[in-house]
Amino acid sequence: MKQEFRKQAILLRKELDLKNISLEICQKICGMPEFLTAKDIGIFYPKEIEINLLPLSETDKNFYLPKVVNTSMEFYKFTNENDLKIGAFGILEPVSEKINKNLDIIFTPALMADKRGFRLGWGGG
Repeated sequence: MKQEFRKQAILLRKELDLKNISLEICQKICGMPEFLTAKDIGIFYPKEIEINLLPLSETDKNFYLPKVVNTSMEFYKFTNENDLKIGAFGILEPVSEKINKNLDIIFTPALMADKRGFRLGWGGG
């Protein structure tokens, strides 16, 4: 059942103007109290049909990207797109040092979510 939802979500995503939607989402995030008070924020490097949150990194916050190491996910400082290399799942990952701190906010990619906030991911665990 989830596989069928994923197929439908991918088809829907391909029809969206993700560039403008991403900018609108970033603008909304920048006005949220949780974002305004946060210092350390986890974001993800967007796949072709995902929301792009990288414009948030132009604010005065510290941003971190996930990296898959063996079977776990670790976060690394994000400085700019030149400091990334292709990693697990063909996604660009940072080459900086692993951090050992709690992040104030972590944005998680999703293919789709319902009105209650339940997330449908890519299926990678």
